[in-house]
Amino acid sequence: MTPSWEPLTFYEWLLSSFYYGFGAENKKRLHGFILIRAVDIDHEIITLCVEEKHQGQGCGKILVKTTQKKMKQGDAMFLEVRKSNVAAQRLYTTSGFKKIGERKAYYTNPTEDAIICQYQNLVAGAGFEPTTFRL
Repeated sequence: MTPSWEPLTFYEWLLSSFYYGFGAENKKRLHGFILIRAVDIDHEIITLCVEEKHQGQGCGKILVKTTQKKMKQGDAMFLEVRKSNVAAQRLYTTSGFKKIGERKAYYTNPTEDAIICQYQNLVAGAGFEPTTFRL
């Protein structure tokens, strides 16, 4: 599978006021990150990445929950996930996301359908602010 995004694309996103993210680190080493695009009351998980040796240890769940805490009451969060990525689907389901649709042939290398998921925040955010990717 090839990377979804080019490094320059990430850099351009991080310069925009519409994007924010959080990192999961231990001993000054980044083990995972999440990047979100937010416009008004809608948030979209652009990418969630956890170092392979740290997958399945709760790092992804912490990143998703941290993002959800940043949301205001009534905000919605969306994402697409590969149909074959069962571990990610389990993470999102246990984090309160619901399947709302599919996109045929959304992904390339290899071509694959995406499942579209939504999380609706029903409580006010806690205002927790961990490491944020702002330049």
